[in-house]
Amino acid sequence: MAVTIKWKDNSIIELGHRIYRSNNYFTKDNLPAPLADIGPNVEEYEDPDSNPGENWYIVSSYIAEFEAFSKPFLGGLSSAFNHDIFNDDSAIATYPFNGNTNELSNTYNGTRTGSGGYVNGLLEQAIELKGNDRAALPDNLIPEKSSFSVSFWFKVDSVSNRRWIAYFRYTTKLIVEVNNGSFRIWNDDWSSTFENVNSDTWYHVVVVYNHDITEFEFFLNAQSVHTNTKEVQRENKVNFIGGGQNNEYDMNGYVDQLRIFNKAITQEEVDILYIEGVGLQ
Repeated sequence: MAVTIKWKDNSIIELGHRIYRSNNYFTKDNLPAPLADIGPNVEEYEDPDSNPGENWYIVSSYIAEFEAFSKPFLGGLSSAFNHDIFNDDSAIATYPFNGNTNELSNTYNGTRTGSGGYVNGLLEQAIELKGNDRAALPDNLIPEKSSFSVSFWFKVDSVSNRRWIAYFRYTTKLIVEVNNGSFRIWNDDWSSTFENVNSDTWYHVVVVYNHDITEFEFFLNAQSVHTNTKEVQRENKVNFIGGGQNNEYDMNGYVDQLRIFNKAITQEEVDILYIEGVGLQ
């Protein structure tokens, strides 16, 4: 038998790939010698010397000066998608949206309203949000008076109108939206419009808040697009994705792989999250 490793290649930023294999669990901190070096525009590797479930693998992608690693996974049995992606207990909640709004730690399960379903997403399924559909998330999801990061993927059916994608509550609010063809983030004190977006295209968003310097940084497809300063603290109000208000700003799209962390993640960690979405299936 053999094990076939598959991923998606994004040749815009990925310069190549590397496969690592071991018969024991390992991480990027104790990598064995590479099993194979693979160039760009390749999305599959067959290991003829392994059986399903026999060996652990890590797949990496070269991004500029970074080598971004997948999580260790058993070839032929499991994917690299899991809760504690950085192996440092920083993950608060992870929502794969595989048929429900439960999250992988089973601590911060969400609830949804509306008629949308669950469809094929990036890795498995994604949540479909139609009209005023929304997925409500617990009010204590965001750490209080602490650094945090939020990562998710979205796709909308049209960019011709204003569409709310995510809404997080602090002493102010933070809204991520598409507005007349542009990606936009705003709260009660400031707004920033940048980066044109297209319909029916997946985009990766990361919001990083560093409490020590009271600074927000926003990433779109692993690229830093804006920073702003604002000291915030959590309000005991529901956070949600999708939906607008008063039947306005309906999303009409999809969200996948929502992750919340209790730290300000780094550029390299943003890259890992981005590769997860465009990478392993």
